[in-house]
Amino acid sequence: MLAKDGTATIAQISAAPIRKQGEVVGLIAISRDITARKKVEEELRRAHAELEMRVFQRTEELSRVNEALETANRAKSDFLANMSHELRTR
Repeated sequence: MLAKDGTATIAQISAAPIRKQGEVVGLIAISRDITARKKVEEELRRAHAELEMRVFQRTEELSRVNEALETANRAKSDFLANMSHELRTR
């Protein structure tokens, strides 16, 4: 819709028929400017998408770190097993 000053707005319109003796004789309609609400909803959608991307990136990063830690832990375990064997066989 266009506002009085000519700017475009987003409106929500609710309408209902007016009946007299079962026959529709008119229509009542109410419009409400929801431009600000739609702007906030879009900002929330963008923020949500950005947050999802950040969570995905952080999860990937943590997964790589976890793999490196598991590799280091296996190397430590192998080293300790070898050292234990060496100490027992001397």
